[in-house]
Amino acid sequence: MVICKPCFAFEALSAISIRNAANAGKIRSCIPLVKERMDEYFSGMEIYASNHYFNLLSAHFSFEEIEKLDLVGFNKVFPECLKGENYDKLYLDCLKILNNMDFTALWDKHIMPFLQEQCAAYNALFKDAKTTSVFSDVQRIKPNEEIGDVTIYLTYFSFPISFRLSDRCYLTSHAGTNGINANDILSTFAHELIHGFSNEALRGKYLQAIENDMFLAKTKDVLFYKVGSPSAEEEFVVALEYFISYKNGLFTKDELYGHIFNHYNHCMPLAVIVFDELVKYGKIPADVNTWILKLFEDGVIRNGGIEGRVNQILPGYSNKFKEVWVDKLS
Repeated sequence: MVICKPCFAFEALSAISIRNAANAGKIRSCIPLVKERMDEYFSGMEIYASNHYFNLLSAHFSFEEIEKLDLVGFNKVFPECLKGENYDKLYLDCLKILNNMDFTALWDKHIMPFLQEQCAAYNALFKDAKTTSVFSDVQRIKPNEEIGDVTIYLTYFSFPISFRLSDRCYLTSHAGTNGINANDILSTFAHELIHGFSNEALRGKYLQAIENDMFLAKTKDVLFYKVGSPSAEEEFVVALEYFISYKNGLFTKDELYGHIFNHYNHCMPLAVIVFDELVKYGKIPADVNTWILKLFEDGVIRNGGIEGRVNQILPGYSNKFKEVWVDKLS
């Protein structure tokens, strides 16, 4: 079973730490009053977007306990989670802002009803046969792990970020006011559930390649520190997500090559290469980790040759990345 629902505590954390991740301080305007209040109270408060504090909360409490927290409870327990963290004072200041702006009333009257309507649409989608097919493909990637029931926490302020909270649980942002896009949602669904598939050998090979390929080292720097996805499996997860999307007809092959060209500021060359090889292979490998490692062993992914290979697949890819890299240095 897959269930999508809102959660006050995760929303409060999103309001603090992710509200301005995509738009340089601009809050989504789907609910004008919410934007107005957030702009008023959080003006000048800048925190780098990260899932770290969400994982910090879930490390101390079960999801059932987190779901029961109101603002009083959140204010009581979260400071305990923050002890020893680098940005504890900044987060404590943000907690005071939530109190001062009466975040509970904003949630009860505006945010939660908005999210509940979207959750109903999500939950209807997850009963569709296409969802079952996507879920089955994810399970093939993780044959030794029974995925079981999945919980998706839908939040207002986390746009455009989604991330894994546990093996069977992830957080994502709402779809806006134009209705949900089923294919986009199922692609994200696959992505978050794929996370955790990689073994130590594959992650080690990725980190080793970074040390020996200058182009990959630069793209990794943007991926980790500008995009905010510091995972040694992120590129492989994206490749697998896109292949499952292709295999299940969520997008055409040409659409996906276009998507992956632009994905995350052109800083995922290994995702491009692995996706291209999966399309040629035509199916999900029986052992995905071994299959990707063989791409390194066979020289398909070759240290010193990654820029050239990705440009063969998507001409101009590295030039577009270099525009981002120059911007990063300026």
